[in-house]
Amino acid sequence: MPTAFLPTGAARYRWYVLAVLTAVQTCHVLDRTIIMLIMEPVRAEFHLTDGQLGLLAGLAYGIAYSVAAAPLGLLADRISRRNLLAAALTIWSGLTALAGFAQNYSTLLLSRMAVGTAEAAGSSTQMSMLSDYFPARERSTAVGLWYLSSAVGTTLTFLAGGYVAQHHGWRAAFFMAGIPGFLVAMLLLATVREPQRGASDESAAAPPPAMSAMQGLRYVASRRGVLHCMAGIIVVSITMTSFAAWIASFLQREHGLPLAQAGVIAAIAFGVFGAIGGSVSGAFVDWRTRRSGGVYRPARSARMSMITVLVSAVIGVAALLVHATPLAVGLVFAYGLCFMAHNGPANSLLLSLVGPQVRGFTVSSLQIGTNLIGSGMGPFVVGAVSDRVGSLGTAMALALLLNLWAAWHFWRASRHAAADLQRLQEGHQFPPEVSLCRGSRLADSRLACLVQAVFHTRGR
Repeated sequence: MPTAFLPTGAARYRWYVLAVLTAVQTCHVLDRTIIMLIMEPVRAEFHLTDGQLGLLAGLAYGIAYSVAAAPLGLLADRISRRNLLAAALTIWSGLTALAGFAQNYSTLLLSRMAVGTAEAAGSSTQMSMLSDYFPARERSTAVGLWYLSSAVGTTLTFLAGGYVAQHHGWRAAFFMAGIPGFLVAMLLLATVREPQRGASDESAAAPPPAMSAMQGLRYVASRRGVLHCMAGIIVVSITMTSFAAWIASFLQREHGLPLAQAGVIAAIAFGVFGAIGGSVSGAFVDWRTRRSGGVYRPARSARMSMITVLVSAVIGVAALLVHATPLAVGLVFAYGLCFMAHNGPANSLLLSLVGPQVRGFTVSSLQIGTNLIGSGMGPFVVGAVSDRVGSLGTAMALALLLNLWAAWHFWRASRHAAADLQRLQEGHQFPPEVSLCRGSRLADSRLACLVQAVFHTRGR
């Protein structure tokens, strides 16, 4: 890996940068998920339905995030990602703390939308920076470790947040969640350098300038492995966010556990076991790469993602349907071991299949899907179904079945990823005209054909 752009001690410095970015993302997760813990006291104070809670926990945030994600992703491909990230972190941390002053449902809803808008700059800037610090053969490990932020942030949410909410009220939980972001933003600005774009890539051609939105859409649509990988991540995000959003409420309602105890269980499941599963799966893929002579094989990452989402669906459904509380808690822990295990392999695969000039846009496009469809619609639909069928557990179990669909997309990604990687290494940006639609199966090319048909005459 070229290291001229790094300060002294480059071999260690990039791991330090990974640690700082993980801390940033931990603040992101903490500020995003704190609402999931306190839904029951908020429901009681404002007299809300499960549908309203689902809107508050997911859809309102997801809509705002999705509107802001594409412009901020394009911006991340053009300006200093470190500075953009530090500014966004400061803003969303302050907005999270301000949510503690909400006096009604509407005010709280607007505050969550504001947080979603600011957090839209988080993932696209960080994953783009990680791609420039770590080559493809190490990205599964790096991204898997970066996704430990989900485990740490969720642990802080349900453990520390649960204690604060139970003893000092749900408003104090918002104040607690917002403070760490200000400190991490100062650390980011003081110690992390903006990396050179494309520094760790192995493509034959030098990275061209950042693309326009139309060019970026055509670029992504021309790569079927990328499309299937993105689709798999988006679909599985529905089940992940739905389970995480409602598990504390489920344990309180169905098993009679107090808020603090339900928070501890969720913290252990998503924090301790989630950290183990997420880091081990990414490290395992890179270990297999080293055993293969250091040659990165993208299909391996896709297959690992497929297996983990299938296993997590089976365990998650079992946890929701059993009646014995100890067995249910044990299965929740087992689900936590698997539910984030696809993150490292799947996201490193995506980063390795697109060029550095379009990574910010690609990640922001993915985040639009995961936040609008996954984080947004997932908890909201589960709440609405729960209101209709009268069973929160049944609604959550039905959502988990979507993992079968996600597994199919990861399997299809494994079939096309090698071709996408070869085109990237050869420096190809766009395919020959209409080649996406000719001679390919309808199920694989429908989306690609539609996007190419719309944007073919623009952005060339």
